[in-house]
Amino acid sequence: MPATVWQGGTEVQLCGHATLAAGHILGDEQHYLTHSGELMTTARADGWVEMDYPADPPWPLDSYKELVIALGGTHPARVARGVPDILADLPSAADVRNLQPDLARISEITARGIIVTAPGVTLRGDRVTLLGQAVTAARTALLI
Repeated sequence: MPATVWQGGTEVQLCGHATLAAGHILGDEQHYLTHSGELMTTARADGWVEMDYPADPPWPLDSYKELVIALGGTHPARVARGVPDILADLPSAADVRNLQPDLARISEITARGIIVTAPGVTLRGDRVTLLGQAVTAARTALLI
């Protein structure tokens, strides 16, 4: 079945939460034709719903001067691009915590979102803590 999702007056390519909810209500195995490609949900007997997301493997970006300016001068160790998003890998967790992005410049970058991360996963017993926070500017989301 065709599936279209709107957020804030803008058609989005994929909304996982809405697709999972539809799969839960419709039950069984469902196929959805979206701008991101075909999605499939399967409602399991235990109440969980499984969804097969389309692949979006990132490719490295060699030039990202505008991103460095938008990130307040912070230089990523690596930058990669998927279809809708940009991934910036900073050298340290401290760089992410101290980041002061220029949201006006972030909103000028053509991407659905900019994901900023760094090495900094902490394991405590059976708990995993991931470094992250989110900021939004205009139509570009900055996920830190």
